Amino acid sequence: MANPEQLSLIEKGVAAWNEWYAAHPNAEIDLTGADLRGAQLEGINLNNANLSMARLALANLSCANLVGAILVGANLSRSFLKSANLAGSDLSRANLSEADISNADMNAASLVGADLISANLAGADLSESNLARANLIGANCYAANFSNCDLVGCDLRGANLSGTYLIGADFCRADLRRSDLTGANLSMANLQNANMQMADLEGATMPDGSVFERYR
Repeated sequence: MANPEQLSLIEKGVAAWNEWYAAHPNAEIDLTGADLRGAQLEGINLNNANLSMARLALANLSCANLVGAILVGANLSRSFLKSANLAGSDLSRANLSEADISNADMNAASLVGADLISANLAGADLSESNLARANLIGANCYAANFSNCDLVGCDLRGANLSGTYLIGADFCRADLRRSDLTGANLSMANLQNANMQMADLEGATMPDGSVFERYR
């Protein structure tokens, strides 16, 4: 259960919260299950905060600092996380459907089993992240960085992966049907048992370093 004093402070606004946080950098932030739906939290500092099961649908967390935050099972559907720092955060089983996560830093984050249906991940850095069994159906991942990601069993049907960096990514048993991989870099990627039916690979760099040409 969320710390009521901390929750009350957040409700006073980002400026008040960040001022308090700067004065208490070692405080344990517990916002477990907090109801922050639609909250204006742009630029808030919630590094290492516990936001497990928090309700953050439609919340504005653009440019927020969430390094190492625990967001297991949190509802972030249709939230705004543009340019947020989520490096090393735990978003396992979180609901990020239709969220705007463009240009966010999600390096080494855990997104195991997360729901990212129709999310906007354009330009985001997800290198070294774990997205095993995540659902990215219809997600926009244009020019995102998925280098060395665990994408085992990931559902990427109809996803836009054009221009995406997928160097060394593990797609074992992933579903890539009808995905757009034009111009993507799949160097050293593992595509074992991946379903590539009707995927568009035009101009993509393949695992062996060759460039895919549809009519060669």
